[in-house]
Amino acid sequence: MATTDTACTGENSLTLSYPKRQSIAFSNYLFDLYRQAKTTTADEICFDLTRTESITPFGIIMLTATIAECQNRGKKCKYRRPVKKSAQRFFREVGFNNYFQLLDGAHTEPHNIRTGNIQLSRLTGLNTEIADTITEILAHHLRISEDLKGSLRLSISEAITNVIDHSGVNDYYICCWNCHQRFDSTPVSQRQ
Repeated sequence: MATTDTACTGENSLTLSYPKRQSIAFSNYLFDLYRQAKTTTADEICFDLTRTESITPFGIIMLTATIAECQNRGKKCKYRRPVKKSAQRFFREVGFNNYFQLLDGAHTEPHNIRTGNIQLSRLTGLNTEIADTITEILAHHLRISEDLKGSLRLSISEAITNVIDHSGVNDYYICCWNCHQRFDSTPVSQRQ
């Protein structure tokens, strides 16, 4: 997928316009964009994020799953990056640009567990390492007891297991970070 600031130009193209804020509050709209991308007969899909100013882990996962679905179906994908510089920086820092090999002249921020960030990742099967990592991040920021850490690790592992069991697929994406004294985490599967 290549970064571009021009609209899709192909005769058989579809432009998906993303909202200013991509969060669970806009889940119906984001799922509708996913359905459009999955069912279109267009050969080219343009992901227009020019209006995007903020995005949560849920929004990153939905966007990633939508792009991946199009790529799996052999669609040519184009990307119109957010206009807002802070949103562009955020996409780099969370690993979105690195994941899709987007080059925008800026480097990808290194992952640092103590910052409370887990960059966008695609995982397969039950991944206990990611549950351990999330638990350690929370324990660091919340200063919780060892007993509570064990319970938390089990809860996170159960959430990941539920994603796999209830979606019927073995591959899923996860993205989470600590921001403004709040920790957001979203594991989402991608049905094929």
